[in-house]
Amino acid sequence: MVAETAALSVLGPRAQHLALLSVLFAAVLWLRNPSILLDAQFWAEDGWIWYPDAYSAGLASLFSPVTGYLQTLSRLVALLSQPFPLSWAPTLFAATAFAVQLAPAIFLVSDRMEAAWPSLRGRALFALLYLALPNSYETFVNLTNAQWYLAILAFLVVTGKSPTGWVGTVFDAGVLLLSGFSGPFCLALLPIVLLRLREGSSQAARWRAGLVLIPALVQGGFLLTSIGSRSLGPLGADPILLARIIATQIVGAGLIGSNAMAYLSTEPFWESAALPVAVTLLAAGAAAVALLRGPRLLKYAFLFAWLIFGAALLSPIVDATKPQWPLMATAVGAGNRYYQFPMLTMVAALLSLAADSRLSLRIFGSALLALMLVGIVGDWDEV
Repeated sequence: MVAETAALSVLGPRAQHLALLSVLFAAVLWLRNPSILLDAQFWAEDGWIWYPDAYSAGLASLFSPVTGYLQTLSRLVALLSQPFPLSWAPTLFAATAFAVQLAPAIFLVSDRMEAAWPSLRGRALFALLYLALPNSYETFVNLTNAQWYLAILAFLVVTGKSPTGWVGTVFDAGVLLLSGFSGPFCLALLPIVLLRLREGSSQAARWRAGLVLIPALVQGGFLLTSIGSRSLGPLGADPILLARIIATQIVGAGLIGSNAMAYLSTEPFWESAALPVAVTLLAAGAAAVALLRGPRLLKYAFLFAWLIFGAALLSPIVDATKPQWPLMATAVGAGNRYYQFPMLTMVAALLSLAADSRLSLRIFGSALLALMLVGIVGDWDEV
């Protein structure tokens, strides 16, 4: 009994901190748009694909790809909602999306991420910025885009500490498989698990690699058969447009918000290519410094996020017929989901610089993080 009491006294504060932070994170997410749960509505594919397909095709809908890959999470929730009244379905969809979007923040501040990122304060601050991220209206608490947040959770599972019990093992397996069969993100996660294998070929690292490899092969096969069918619109790729996309959608809208960036993007000084190119080069330089001086977890995050962003640039779906890159470069928010991961890596890089031993880097990182408050306030309820 004495030993058990001593153990609880050690574990109690950790569990209490995790519980308090979980409540805080849930409150932040809910306060951005309470009506998304209180007055839930189907969002896009929720109402015209997932629910009607589940109703008409049943279990067979699980094996039907959309936009070139399987989307199991959305289809599974739609199937599970069938026994309930139709009026309940939007709330069930939104509640699932809410839980999935909340999960990475909670996992990040758990002891599973302590070795990869020792600072609990740093992890908690990043989690809050993740939940309050500007320019994220398209992915905010809707089932169709919950796959993006499930992919973040899968990344954390792969880069975090291995679980010690069977509950954690089952949780990890469920996350990796569900994420793998709910989008193409497993293809970008595969290099991460292979790099982790190089660090140490433990049994846990090997089974994680297998759980990522299986869906990667399946999703890769579906994507190969769908090349050229995702959008009829031409790509319209151009180096200057790429700089505009990064400067406008990731750096600008990620820091000052989509509303403020939409206003600034119409000003003459932004219409010239010089400033967007300069902003992109400055951001690339800051990212390079952060990667050189930052922890391994930051390097993994950049690899994962920018592999996905690169794939999105090669085959985006922004408009059915118009050139894709020109729209992404000029219309703030066009292809909004594609910018979530790069924006989060920008936040992580700034946090790394803000904690650097060099004063000039701390000032630079802290100043841009402070500027991000403008975007958080401006975009707070635009979700």
